[in-house]
Amino acid sequence: MGELKIWGRDIEENTIRQAEKATRLPIVYGHVALMPDAHVGMGSTIGSVIPTEGAIIPAAVGVDVGCFTGDTQIMLVSTKIYSIKELADGHEFIVFSCTPDGHIKAASATAKLTRRNAPLVKVTFDNGKTIKCTPDHKFMLRDGSYKQICDIPIGTPLMNFSPPLSDEYVGVFQSMEVLPYTEDVYCLSVPQYNNFALEAGVFVHNCGMGAVETDLTANDLPDNLQPLVLQFERSIPSGVGRGRNLESKGQTDQLITKRAQTWMLTHPHNLDGRLPKTAISQLGTLGSGNHFLEVCLDENNHVWIMLHSGSRGVGNQLADKHIKLAKTQQQALEDPDLAYFLEGTDEFKNYISDMLWGQSYALENREIMLTVALMDLFRLIGKGKEVNRVLCHHNYANLEFHFGKWLWITRKGAIQALRGSLAVIPGSMGTQSYIVEGLSNPDSYNSSSHGAGRRMSRGQARRELTPESLTEVMKDKAWNKDAKHLVDEHPLAYKDIDRIIEDSKDLVKVVHKLHQVVNYKGL
Repeated sequence: MGELKIWGRDIEENTIRQAEKATRLPIVYGHVALMPDAHVGMGSTIGSVIPTEGAIIPAAVGVDVGCFTGDTQIMLVSTKIYSIKELADGHEFIVFSCTPDGHIKAASATAKLTRRNAPLVKVTFDNGKTIKCTPDHKFMLRDGSYKQICDIPIGTPLMNFSPPLSDEYVGVFQSMEVLPYTEDVYCLSVPQYNNFALEAGVFVHNCGMGAVETDLTANDLPDNLQPLVLQFERSIPSGVGRGRNLESKGQTDQLITKRAQTWMLTHPHNLDGRLPKTAISQLGTLGSGNHFLEVCLDENNHVWIMLHSGSRGVGNQLADKHIKLAKTQQQALEDPDLAYFLEGTDEFKNYISDMLWGQSYALENREIMLTVALMDLFRLIGKGKEVNRVLCHHNYANLEFHFGKWLWITRKGAIQALRGSLAVIPGSMGTQSYIVEGLSNPDSYNSSSHGAGRRMSRGQARRELTPESLTEVMKDKAWNKDAKHLVDEHPLAYKDIDRIIEDSKDLVKVVHKLHQVVNYKGL
């Protein structure tokens, strides 16, 4: 039997037994890591980190969006210049990043191959330099926001980067040409600032999710925040299978529908039946279950917005298709949900293609909701701007270099926690959450917990917990106030987030502790 390394003191025996099944898979290389918030899931354990060689398990994973061709030049803080392909060797390095207000910072990064045979465009800047990238990649504008290069008008000023000891100034998008061929593409992961500078002279985005710090404080908030919950309900639909009304005449609905339609046109993918219409209607919507939108205060009374959501129904259907297909391979596994695809097969290639698209869709979904939520908050207060954004993934697979091998690292209910990079570990409804800094623990494959983790199944929570006790827990907060339908999200149905953080002390260190003042939950 393979090895299982466990963090945490509050992990049930059935969770450990399930995780041990993954250690016995023939594709697993090394040990499986079990995070402090681990609990039983479908197939692989939620809160597990599974290293596989030459194969991937389709159950509930995704992959980062592709970006640049391998010859794209990156200048490190040392001022040495490397191609992005040269940097994709599994090691960390320091790049130039930019804050939303234009301050250049040094940040830790890693590079990786993200997509094979990707469509390309050639972009030219006002200094005559060119790069080749995928048309969906996002560039940083002068106001600190991001837009996909295919959506940026010619002549738009971008957030410029002037290399040290250079008087060169660049920053205007001059032209874009669709290229008649495809290439493998690479991207950097820069968790702390979620962007990096190209040697060509501009800053570009890398992908993620999480929390946004604003320049507002507790003193700026009104005494009654319940109207903000009602506004969130109008602006950001939630619920199983629910999407936005594409025929709505509301200004916000019309703007988001137009953005969703444009996104689908610029991100063509082979979707069956009604899925294309569903995908358009569900962009910018929350979903259900443990998905949420919160307004929080940190220890300095700074106001944050925190969001958890994903690729909605379209992503779920794409994943389910591949999980069912993997099970038909008759691999004689202890649990058929652990079925896998081998690299080099059509099944592997098709799965990666769908998950790349699904991950891109999930990112756009979160980007829209964060934009709308900030608009709603700032409109209520009459002022406000974004200060910092902390983004991280969970439920995804990534090709990484560990213990001398290139491995697919599947983080199911776990996050990447690189040294110096920030991440979000949310608590359950009504409790606190944490902004943390990773410690790059090699035994956890540079990973950490993704949240509190369930203690009770949803059925058990509905049987043993009461709407009245949930109402009491939430009495000082603005929220949906539908305790009957949210009782399965009761904080007692989850593990103690403070204990999770204590058990993660060799994985992350706490930077901010947040407590909720508004909780809008997916119903």
